Amino acid sequence: MIEEFWLRVALFLIPAYAANASAMLFGMILKSKTPLDLGIILPDKQPLLGKGKTWKGTASGIIVGTIAAGIIYALFPSETRAIAENYLIAGFLISLGAILGDMLGSFIKRRLLIKPGSPSPILDQLDFVAGGYLLLSLVYIPLAEELVFVAVFTVITHIATNYLAFKLGLKKV
Repeated sequence: MIEEFWLRVALFLIPAYAANASAMLFGMILKSKTPLDLGIILPDKQPLLGKGKTWKGTASGIIVGTIAAGIIYALFPSETRAIAENYLIAGFLISLGAILGDMLGSFIKRRLLIKPGSPSPILDQLDFVAGGYLLLSLVYIPLAEELVFVAVFTVITHIATNYLAFKLGLKKV
């Protein structure tokens, strides 16, 4: 049972993390300039999402997360049934949900007048996880302990990687 727990956690985390990380990375590498919100400013005089959410980054995140799920499925087809009968669909849902969750986080931050790139504890760490699990729930309902573990693991991982990026001069905050 313990091994199955770790398997289900990994089957979720890999596509979600791949989607979330690659959206930002490919948005920068591809020098994407077209914002996903097309520059729409809402009545609160804030952008819908902000310049950091781009079409290329969004598409890249969904594609890379789904490819990660495809690789996992190709390597471990029977194990992927722990999370869904069709893990490719599950991987796509996780990836799409992670990106949509991150977009919702940006939308909320703009409404709270938090500038793009400014930290927002908990929201920054868990928006993509919540979105990934929300869409995954169309085909798989996670156990409560999976949700708790992934949330705690993600917060700790986010803090550790931000600290490392700061020490390496890759991030200002």
